[in-house]
Amino acid sequence: MQIAVGHREKAPPLLAELHRRGLAIQRARLPLGDYLIKEHLLFKRKTIPDLLASLTDGRLFRQARQLYHWRA
Repeated sequence: MQIAVGHREKAPPLLAELHRRGLAIQRARLPLGDYLIKEHLLFKRKTIPDLLASLTDGRLFRQARQLYHWRA
């Protein structure tokens, strides 16, 4: 399976685990989100501090709406 990983994403343990499980990792400039699976599923990974900050400043629901309406 091919997974495109956003060029700004910095999660070496996660990337190593995906590779260990036989997934093909490709770095890419994603318009939004951090991981794109088979050009159909787009995910945004958040750390706990970023999740809390996103809730506080209102970004979380805007980002969720953008991901929901995203099309490849």
